[in-house]
Amino acid sequence: MSPGTKWGLTGLLFFVVLWIACGETYRPTIIPNAVPTPTPKNFHAVFAVNSDGVVAQQQCQVNPTTACLTQGSGMQVNVSGDTEAGVTAVGIGPSHATLQLASITNRVWVANTLADSLSVFTTGSTAVNIGAAITVSLPSGSAPVFVNSTESGTMYVANSGNDTVGVISATSPALVATIPVGTTPVALAETPDATRLYVANSGSSSVTSINPADLTVRSTIAVSPSPQWAVARSDSARVYVLSTTAGVLTTIDPLTDNVLSTVPVGAGATYLYYDSRRNRLYVPQPNGTVGIYDATVDPPALLATINLTSAIPGTPNSPCPATGCSATSVAALPDGTRAYIASFSLDGKTANCPQVVGQGALPCIAVQVTVINALTNLVTTAINLPEFAVSSVGNCASARFRVSATPSADSSRVYVGSCDNGTVSVIDTSANKFLVSLPAPLSSFPPVETCTPGQNCTCPTAQPCTCDAGQQCSPAAPPRQNTLFLLPGP
Repeated sequence: MSPGTKWGLTGLLFFVVLWIACGETYRPTIIPNAVPTPTPKNFHAVFAVNSDGVVAQQQCQVNPTTACLTQGSGMQVNVSGDTEAGVTAVGIGPSHATLQLASITNRVWVANTLADSLSVFTTGSTAVNIGAAITVSLPSGSAPVFVNSTESGTMYVANSGNDTVGVISATSPALVATIPVGTTPVALAETPDATRLYVANSGSSSVTSINPADLTVRSTIAVSPSPQWAVARSDSARVYVLSTTAGVLTTIDPLTDNVLSTVPVGAGATYLYYDSRRNRLYVPQPNGTVGIYDATVDPPALLATINLTSAIPGTPNSPCPATGCSATSVAALPDGTRAYIASFSLDGKTANCPQVVGQGALPCIAVQVTVINALTNLVTTAINLPEFAVSSVGNCASARFRVSATPSADSSRVYVGSCDNGTVSVIDTSANKFLVSLPAPLSSFPPVETCTPGQNCTCPTAQPCTCDAGQQCSPAAPPRQNTLFLLPGP
C-alpha cells in the first residue's frame, strides 16, 4: 500500500469516528449577544437654583434667632424621566451656580449672596440622590454673585461686596486665598486650558486678568462701562466681555491681554451666551431682539438679528405679542442643530393666569421660547408656555434671570426656569412642544389659595380675588420658591 493510500484511509477513519461520537446532534457555535447600551438620557441631568424670596430672607436676617426656612435650594432634574430627581438646601439668597466636572464626583457650586457663603453638593445618578450641600463660609460682606472654574480641584468666586475673587479648594472645601480685583466684580471666565482667569468688574469698567498657576494679577484691562458678563472661547484663544451701559462686545487676546476689538451690540444687554459647537455668540436684548455673531473671526461678525415680534415665515404668528417682550436667555443644543431663545412679556389680563385669593389682581407673565435653525439662523417656530401671575414672593423683576434656559447634554430637551412661577418647564426638542412644568420646593411664606378667574373665582381688576359661591379653589399651600438659574449637567 502506498503512503498516500495510508494517509487517505487514516483521514477517512478519523471522520467516521467523529461522526459516530457526535451522531446527528447539531452543536451551534455560541456567539455572545451584546448587552444593549442604556439610553444615554438615563445619565443626564440639569440643575435649578431656587431662592426662598427676598422678603423672607430679609426677615430672617433681622431676627436670626427665629426658626425660619429661608434657605434656597438646589434641584436636580432627571432628563430621561422629566422628573425632579432630588433637592438639597443651599444658603440664603443664591444667585448663580456652576457645575464642576471631576474624575470621581461632579459637584454643583452655588453662590449665596445674602449669606456670604458658597454651597457645594455632589450630583446624583440614576441610583444615587444628590448629596447634602456643604457650606463654605466667606468673610462678612463678601456678597458672592458668580462662580466659575475649568479646573477640577479649584473653584473661583466673584465677591461683589468686598471687591475680591475668592479661591476655594474643592477638596477641602474651604477658602484658601483672596485676590483683590476691580470694583464690584460680577462675572468670571476661565479659559478651558486653565491658564487665565478673567474678572468683569462692573463698578470700575475693567477686566482683571489673573494667572491661576500662582494667583497673581497679570493686568487690568479697561473696557466699556458696566461689564456684566464674560465667556472664553473653546480653544482658549479669545475671551469676550459684554458691557451693558454702552452695549459693547470686547474681544481680548489671552496671550497678551490686549483688546483686539470692540463691537457695538446694543445697550441694555446683560447676558452673553457662547455656543461652542457653532462658535457663535448670542446677545439677547430686553427690547426683544437677539444678535447672533460669528466668533471664528476678529472682530466677531454679525450673522443675524432675530426680532421676536416679527412674524414667523409662512405664518401670521410671531413669538412675542406686538407690544413686545424681553429676551433673557439662550440655550443652544449640543448637537449644533438649533438654539432656543427664552423671553417673557407682561399680560395685563388677569383672567389669563391663576390669582391669589384675598389679594389684589396681579398681571400675568407669558413666557415664549423661540426656536432658531442654527444652520440658517432663521426662526422656525415658537413655543408658548403656560401663563402665571407676577410673583408675590420676592422681586423677580430684579433677578439676573427672570426666565432662564438650558439644554440637556443629549439635545433631547430644553429646560426653562421661571422665577415668578417657581417652575422648570420641559420642552421636547424632537417635536418642539411643551411637556410638563416641574415645581420648585415650597417657600417659607404663609400659605395662599389660588383660583382661576373666569372659572371658579371672581377677580375684578385691582380688587381682592374671591372664590365664587359653590366653587372650590386650590388647597392653601405656601407659594413656590423663585427659580433663578438653570445649568446643564453632564
